[in-house]
Amino acid sequence: MSNEGSTFQRMNRKDRRWAGWILAAGFVWMVFGLAMAPPFVGESLRHVIMLGFSEICHQIPGRSPHIQGVQLAACDRCFGMYAALAAAPFLALSLRPWNSWIERHAKYLVAGSLIILATDWGGDIVGLWTNTPWSRALTGAVFGCVAGYFLVCAIISLMDRPAGRQRMAKD
Repeated sequence: MSNEGSTFQRMNRKDRRWAGWILAAGFVWMVFGLAMAPPFVGESLRHVIMLGFSEICHQIPGRSPHIQGVQLAACDRCFGMYAALAAAPFLALSLRPWNSWIERHAKYLVAGSLIILATDWGGDIVGLWTNTPWSRALTGAVFGCVAGYFLVCAIISLMDRPAGRQRMAKD
């Protein structure tokens, strides 16, 4: 048996999990950074970023945060989600002792975060109250924390799988 193989294949489990955490953190920080970027980049790049985010966010100017008069690439609610996504790698680390409980209750946590979003949105739609930029951002952040936690944990889990022959033997 040869000792050849990629560096990743030779990594121990702890190192693979850290590599997964770094990959997840880099991904969510990139998304948050892009959402924040429009006020800090040139007009052509700003247009490309805004266009990219327009596929997943309405970007209504009156419902979107601005920095120095320039709109960010996401509405208040989506901005809350992206900000929480950026915090998710740290959330995943700090909640590790409760991973099994969280996994057992995942559907309730996701449903609860969606109910919070829907309540703020629906209350405004039917005229029970007027939501605010803060309520939209905070309810988005609740969902972003939950979704981000599961996204980061999924990426770590994918990276934690054995590679090459070790993986085939387990399958």
